[in-house]
Amino acid sequence: MTIAITLTAIAAFLCKLPFLRFPMDEDFAFYTYVPHFRKDGIRVKKDYLALLPAWRTNLLSLVYGNGGWEKGVFRIRLALALAHAATALVVLWAGFALTHSVWAAAAAGLLYALFGTAPALSCHTVNMEQVYLPFALGGMVMFLDGSYEVSALMFGVAAIPKIASGIYVPPLTLLLWHRADLPTALAFALISAIPSAISLAADLLAGYGDAESRNQIRTRLAVAVRLPKLKTIYGSIRDDIRAIVHETLPVWVIGAPALAFVPFTAEGMALSLFILITLSMIWFQGGYSRYHYLPVVALLCVATAAGLSHAGQFAAGIMAAFAAASLLTAFRLFPFYARPLHPRTLARYDKFDQYLYLPRLGKALGRLMKMRKENGRIFVWGNFTQLYQYAGRPASDEFIHYAVGPWNDERLAGYFDTIIGGIMRHRPLYIIKSFPDFDMELVGKTTGLRYRLLKIWLGRFPVYRMVSVTTPAQDPLTLDWRKKMDLMEQLTKGKHTPCMVENGQPPRTAIKECRRLIRLNYSDTEGLFHLARLYEEAGIEDSELATLFKRLIDERPGQKMARLALAKLCIKGKDTATAALYIADEERLFGVSASTLFYRGHLLKGAGEPQKAAETFAELCRREPLNGEYALYRAECLHTAGEYAEARRSFLRAWDMGEQQEWIRTRAALGIAALDAPEKREHETIGEFMAKDAKNLPLAYARASALERDGRAEAARKEFSDIAASDAAPDIKGAALFRLARLSANGARAGLARQCLKILPHHGGARELLKNG
Repeated sequence: MTIAITLTAIAAFLCKLPFLRFPMDEDFAFYTYVPHFRKDGIRVKKDYLALLPAWRTNLLSLVYGNGGWEKGVFRIRLALALAHAATALVVLWAGFALTHSVWAAAAAGLLYALFGTAPALSCHTVNMEQVYLPFALGGMVMFLDGSYEVSALMFGVAAIPKIASGIYVPPLTLLLWHRADLPTALAFALISAIPSAISLAADLLAGYGDAESRNQIRTRLAVAVRLPKLKTIYGSIRDDIRAIVHETLPVWVIGAPALAFVPFTAEGMALSLFILITLSMIWFQGGYSRYHYLPVVALLCVATAAGLSHAGQFAAGIMAAFAAASLLTAFRLFPFYARPLHPRTLARYDKFDQYLYLPRLGKALGRLMKMRKENGRIFVWGNFTQLYQYAGRPASDEFIHYAVGPWNDERLAGYFDTIIGGIMRHRPLYIIKSFPDFDMELVGKTTGLRYRLLKIWLGRFPVYRMVSVTTPAQDPLTLDWRKKMDLMEQLTKGKHTPCMVENGQPPRTAIKECRRLIRLNYSDTEGLFHLARLYEEAGIEDSELATLFKRLIDERPGQKMARLALAKLCIKGKDTATAALYIADEERLFGVSASTLFYRGHLLKGAGEPQKAAETFAELCRREPLNGEYALYRAECLHTAGEYAEARRSFLRAWDMGEQQEWIRTRAALGIAALDAPEKREHETIGEFMAKDAKNLPLAYARASALERDGRAEAARKEFSDIAASDAAPDIKGAALFRLARLSANGARAGLARQCLKILPHHGGARELLKNG
């Protein structure tokens, strides 16, 4: 048994070793915020909303120490490695208690030592599952052994790091009443309450029981109950469970069937109750974090040991299945342990943006502030709060998790107060949006602090710098809670997910940042599609894009839309045969969809089969009758096919449905103008549509172009000049400057061409104009 214990402890440490210097995620930052900034005077309640037990944060500060943040993070991870080893040993103990077999117990401990660190379980972060689990599981072993007092004490200790684990005590108390007597059951309940009572008393004596603390706790709980909603917005519990099963497959092969026999064992009632309580705790928490499933993996490891020891006549088949699952899982896990910090490994995590991008952004921001000798606070909107540690600057708010609506809870007024009040009180020099749903213009009107966009770092993270301070018309902190909630509703309109930011900086800068992103992580699919769109808008032809998409498909064969992106590039290059292969491959893998039909329609259009293309777009119109884009492409194909009457009707439908899409209306108007020619001049037809949509700048550009083609240079010059002076999109504004340069005298031509290149640096016409003088 000594050898089994030693091997299990060593294996547990070895499996944690690759993650001792792993990048922080938001959970790690949440627990280590006060320890990290304690030297700067940051304290619980004053700068960090109290979360009971509050003394736990002070204990973490002792572990963190004062030897620099990298050493502090390392110490926290080392403490978590100790907790993991303790759990592995308790799993070994539980396996021996159930099987009385040393080799089966050793199997249980070793299985947990490895699979308890599976990357899908997010065990490289700080979470209380790793801390309470050895106590809860040990309490169950002692309960089965009849040592009810020790069991109660262990369950009581488990409730300190994770209050939710207190759910074990009431059902087990009732079971004990049924199995023994009422005094024994009451003693069990009272003993289990002792650790929590001591913990609560320590917090009360430290001053964390006053009205301010209670309000903070209510606010934090109101935010916490919204965390599961984030999973439904940008994640999937089903995908989480699938990933966990993939990375812990061997313990499911034998452990899951073994759990089915638990009710028929000698201690079946108690074990079944413990399993049901564990599952119900995950369910009540919403299962929004993968580490919530860590207790299930521990139970499966114990059950696997029991299954192996009782395999009997099925031993050969069971061991073969176990061995096959182990080999497959080892192949999947090997890169995570062999090269844990390599960018290609970090890119395989769901939190790749936190592990790859945020350390670089935070350190870049820290260097910038140091260079400018700025010592103020910063504010991060979104979940990615590890930016505070990486930048080395504390938060302007009281550091609570990002929350989403509905904003209908009076307790969330405290959330408004800490976010908006913190910005007004500390005047953060920089605001970083890791999630896009924060209206900076409204922030300025509400707080009196105006911020200017400095840069959209890697195309994902807008960084704003404070430029002025004024007094707001009304102090927002004095508003009624309902008005505060209405204001939060307005402030947080938009996507509640980390994503690429579409607008806000010149195309040249956007392309540069997006290319930096792809160089750092070429499997960032959203970034890759975003770069392709930026290239298309700027009119840049780049064969590198095709290479990147091909590499993405090689690495991730199950990636949707990548083949269609390649098909689009092939269609642009007139390689219709290859485009057809990519489209067919997408349909074979994922079935016929609106996306595949859309590209098949463009393929037919490019291949000179407008009638068949029109039929394909007609099918899309039947599927999505309110989509103006499909009606537009159908109209263009009908026009090419010579069906002018139906083309006109389809162009008009596209115009009606494109109210929010200027480019659709512009092309629809151009289509009608082409149908009306030569009986009516092109600029006259476009002018009629301009009367219906006067603010449509792309349409104004189309009319100016038509005027130029019609020989009315002065009228065209005036309209191009108006567009160049407007707030039009960069591609329209840059193109208008080029056309204006072409229509201007030699003296002004070069200056206008340079202005065009400043906005559209790859504009060939402007370059040629400058070259030829």
